[in-house]
Amino acid sequence: MPHELPDTAAARVLRGNVHFNRGDFRRAVGDYDAALALDPKDQVALSNRASAHYALGEDDAALKDVEEALKLNPEDGRAYMTRGVVRMRLTKFEEAAADFTEAMKRLPPEPELLLSRGLVYVELKMFPEA
Repeated sequence: MPHELPDTAAARVLRGNVHFNRGDFRRAVGDYDAALALDPKDQVALSNRASAHYALGEDDAALKDVEEALKLNPEDGRAYMTRGVVRMRLTKFEEAAADFTEAMKRLPPEPELLLSRGLVYVELKMFPEA
C-alpha cells in the first residue's frame, strides 16, 4: 500500500525540495504552492518557491516570493542570496551587491556567494571591491 503524504505544509515543502533537487522545478513550485495554501506564512516555502521560480526563469515571481520571505524572516541569509541572484539577472547590480553583502553577514563564506558579489562589483566597475 503506498504511503500518503501527510497534509501538512512541512511535508509539502519536503516533497518540493525533492522535486527541486531532481531539477523538476515546475513540480517543486506546485508543492510549495500547496504548502503555502496550508500555511501562507511558511517562510521556507516562500524562499524555496522563489528559488524554483528563478530556476524556471520567472524572475518577477521569484523576486515577489523572496521579498515576502524576507518580510517574514529578515535574518535569512539564503533569502538575501536568492534575491541577490535574481536582481543580478535583472541587471539591478547595486541592489544585488547590497543583498550579497547582507547574505555575507548571515552566512559562512561560500564560494558561490563570494563569486556572485565579485561579479556584481565587476559590473559596477568597482574593481577593488571585486
